[in-house]
Amino acid sequence: MVRQATEKVVRDVQKQARIPGFRPGKAPVSFIKQRFANQIREEVLQDLVPTHFRNRALEEKLAPVAMPSFQDVEYKDDEPLKFKAVFEVLPEFELGEYHGLEVEFAEPEVKDSEIDRALARWQERDATFEPVDDRPLVDGDFADVSFEGHPVSGKGTPVKVDDVLIEIGGKETVTEFSDNLRGAKPGESREFSIDYPADFHDQRLAGRHLKYTVKVHAIKAKKLADLDDDFAKATGEFDTLQELRDDIRARLLQQKRHRRVTEAKNKLVENLVAAHDFPVPEAMVERQLEMRMERFVRQLQSEGIDPAKSIDWEAWRNSQIDPARREVRGDLILDKIADREGIQATDDEYAQEIRFMARATRQSEDTLRGRIKRDNGAEGRIRYRIRIGKAQEFLFNGAKHVEPSAETAAQEAAAIAHEEEHEHDHDHSHGADTVEAPGEDANELLEQVQEPHE
Repeated sequence: MVRQATEKVVRDVQKQARIPGFRPGKAPVSFIKQRFANQIREEVLQDLVPTHFRNRALEEKLAPVAMPSFQDVEYKDDEPLKFKAVFEVLPEFELGEYHGLEVEFAEPEVKDSEIDRALARWQERDATFEPVDDRPLVDGDFADVSFEGHPVSGKGTPVKVDDVLIEIGGKETVTEFSDNLRGAKPGESREFSIDYPADFHDQRLAGRHLKYTVKVHAIKAKKLADLDDDFAKATGEFDTLQELRDDIRARLLQQKRHRRVTEAKNKLVENLVAAHDFPVPEAMVERQLEMRMERFVRQLQSEGIDPAKSIDWEAWRNSQIDPARREVRGDLILDKIADREGIQATDDEYAQEIRFMARATRQSEDTLRGRIKRDNGAEGRIRYRIRIGKAQEFLFNGAKHVEPSAETAAQEAAAIAHEEEHEHDHDHSHGADTVEAPGEDANELLEQVQEPHE
């Protein structure tokens, strides 16, 4: 087999080689073998070694989790090919009981007060700003300003922002801005300094001492629309306020249930991981770490943070090793449950996942399918994730649901409050998008004058 593979490669090289003194494809084989010995050896080994490895792994019923490391390769034309392959395989472990596990879960409810808060946030998002001409700035007003901030030391990059709205006395406004602009009138300028703490939430300002010159262009008062049927009609989807409230209730209920189901599923897997102690392949842990890092980098970039300058990546990686190892162990347990229960990803489920991914990435299904086809193994990975998700669903549906504890209920309430606060922040910054600020993102502009949140 070695001789046959070598002869084939030699013929291919002979056809392609361009050697002075010989017509294409007519150079002697002995000359080709001598001149292109290294290339021939490399191509033969690239063909034979992986092929023989895969065949032998199938014979031995081994499941490598990553490409092996090939060592001690012995290659001669007239002798059998010999090599050593070092690789990790999926671990063998005994699957414990997974039917009827106990987990905290209760069907959610939505209170009228939650709908009221959602409507209030909607009002804030759609608020208009009307000019005020007959008085100076007071708390609750929005100042349309431009400002420059120069380092007191004279060193460092100055800050310059044109036309941004600042709420006087707002909980998200840096105190010094409110204190120094309160009482100002349109056309006036104010000067003041801010010594930002080292732990200020915006790293671009943290630890800096800036002297600001702020010019007030206009005073604006926020006007909220009345919560009535006209408010509902303005959405273009509802005729009455009650219809809008019913829709908000349904959406909040769906969100709450999704959160509770997800937490219950994760808890079930956590309990299974704790009950199964077996080694996991380091190659799979490394792959999980890479995916976690990619997600974290995307998150930082979406927040305008330079990943190369703001993170101690060695410390971050060390903090993620144990969670990554637990996640891999959980996937292996779910995979074995799927095997035992005959759970597979159907073609319809795969097609549905492709539709979802295409919408999420804003590309056509055909384009996405083409990319998946070019990426060897991508379809298998997608089907694997579907299968793992179905195994989690199987666990949840077969679990014994018990009433959540007071601690769990408090954690859920805190999570909802945090999400509402985050949504409020998004709505507040979205309102500033209407203010012209060439070359700058509205969120970045507001960071200049916003306090960190608790």
